[in-house]
Amino acid sequence: SSEEEWNNIVSKYENYKTNTHALPYSSVVKVSEAENPLVFPAKNSVQVGSSVISALAANTRPISEGQFGEAPLYAFTDEGVWVLMLGEEGTYVARQPANREICSNPNGILQIDDAVLYPTNRGIMMQQGRNSICITDQLDGCPFNFMEMKYAKQIIATNQTGSGEISYI
Repeated sequence: SSEEEWNNIVSKYENYKTNTHALPYSSVVKVSEAENPLVFPAKNSVQVGSSVISALAANTRPISEGQFGEAPLYAFTDEGVWVLMLGEEGTYVARQPANREICSNPNGILQIDDAVLYPTNRGIMMQQGRNSICITDQLDGCPFNFMEMKYAKQIIATNQTGSGEISYI
C-alpha cells in the first residue's frame, strides 16, 4: 500500500539522518578520471538504485571466457547486491541487482579467486557474476559441537566467553 511505502521512505530518511557514515550521495559510486585521481567527472558516476552502499568488492577474475578486464565490481547495499560491469567507455554501469540477499556484516566480505563470499541472515553467500548460492545450506540440521574441537577451551579463554554460550552452532 502507499502508506507502507511512505513509512518505508520515512524510515530510510530517519536512518539516514542518524547514520553518521552516510554521505549525501550514498547510492552513487564515483570513479576518478584516468591519470587524475582528484577529479571525479559526473560521467564516471553510477547510481546503484536508491539504496545505501555499505561495501564494495571486486571479482578479480573474469566471470567467463573472453571477458579479459571485465571482472565485475559488487556493490553491497541495503537492498541487495548489485553487479557493476564496465561499459563501452570504461565506466561502470549498474543495470539491476544480482540478488536481494543483504550483507549482514560488511566487514565479513571475503574476496576469493573467482567469487566473493559474504554473510547474510540466511548464511554465507558466494557471489560469482550474477549467480549466488548459499554455501552454508548444506550445514543446516547438522549439529557441530564446538567443545569437541582440540583447542576449544583455549579459544574460549581468549574471547572470555562461557562454554555454555557457544557449545552448539
